Amino acid sequence: MKPTLSTLLAVVVLAGLLGLPIIAEFGVPTALAQDRTQDACSIASLHGGYGFNTLTGFFRPDENKPRFVPDVAAGLITFDGAGNFTGKATDVTNGDVAPETPPFQFALVGTYTLDSDCTGSITELNSGTHLEIVVVDNGTEIEAIQTDLQESRTLEFKKITTRPR
Repeated sequence: MKPTLSTLLAVVVLAGLLGLPIIAEFGVPTALAQDRTQDACSIASLHGGYGFNTLTGFFRPDENKPRFVPDVAAGLITFDGAGNFTGKATDVTNGDVAPETPPFQFALVGTYTLDSDCTGSITELNSGTHLEIVVVDNGTEIEAIQTDLQESRTLEFKKITTRPR
């Protein structure tokens, strides 16, 4: 036998009435807004060295063809806390290491912005690479996605910290 609409309504009303003594005893839980002022970001939030790698990456060598090839990189980037950075990286495209010898000699130089909500951008000047970023975990990590035509990458940056021995 299927329950009727009136039976379902009666069950809902009964459940609500049974919940009233619980609310009366313990009160209605209140939602508290968090004070996010201490969480606010600025360009000064990024300072020091970060190791990075591309989690995924593809490059289209010929814009007239639909074929993409794998393209990944790893390296070091150092933020100055004032909107600039330097670094070095190595790149592997379709299984071939970039011609730098020794590795990690591809110079990185650029600028970055960071809004109070911890989102921003990175522009690498030598290659013209553009990333949209979000700073997470109190500035110890950065998640990024490349926003250039013909290329698609996601990157992860982790703050380099030294521990006392």
